[in-house]
Amino acid sequence: EDRHAAPGKLMTEAQLPREMRHFLALLKVHRFEQKSHILAIPDVVKAIVDFKDDPELSRLGMRALMSGTAMEQEMRLPTIGRCPNFVKSVRRIMHRESMQELLQLQLRLVLGILDNDPSDYQEWVECAVFATAKVLQATAVWTTNSWEVILQAIEEAMSTPQGKILLQNFNVALALYKEWEKLKDAHDDALAKMIVASFHDQTERILEIIG
Repeated sequence: EDRHAAPGKLMTEAQLPREMRHFLALLKVHRFEQKSHILAIPDVVKAIVDFKDDPELSRLGMRALMSGTAMEQEMRLPTIGRCPNFVKSVRRIMHRESMQELLQLQLRLVLGILDNDPSDYQEWVECAVFATAKVLQATAVWTTNSWEVILQAIEEAMSTPQGKILLQNFNVALALYKEWEKLKDAHDDALAKMIVASFHDQTERILEIIG
């Protein structure tokens, strides 16, 4: 395949050298961070999909998509969920990711997409369970917000037959139980006590169902 444009014709972006396409992808992500117009979302998602094996670009892209206020994020989510090939790329990025903050951010993104009924719903459920397992493994210090997101993800998965199987396959019940016991045993930790007080009944109910 001839990847060079004929004389007198402009090259399409796909015909540009990889280094140039990578530079343009970074530019689109940075531009979105500066002025997050909803029409630019497909460009940011495409940048992440095209360069999903680039940790720097995928992290920047994920942060850009989840930047701004909660309302701004919510307005983007239906568009993000409709972007082709994104769910597979997110799963691949999560597989490599080890940073607690980014895994939690990715889980929030996946949950937001699930709330907007994406066409590939089951694949996003699988992504949510995988992210939940990764977050439970990677998180050293819990907050009320991060614990609430974990419980939301598990409840979302519990609502589908495939999700229940995936929760078992990824040993989520055991991982959740271990973290919950640590929180309950942390008697001198004010934040842990707050999490236990806020989510005791919900967590115990979930553990009883999936345990």
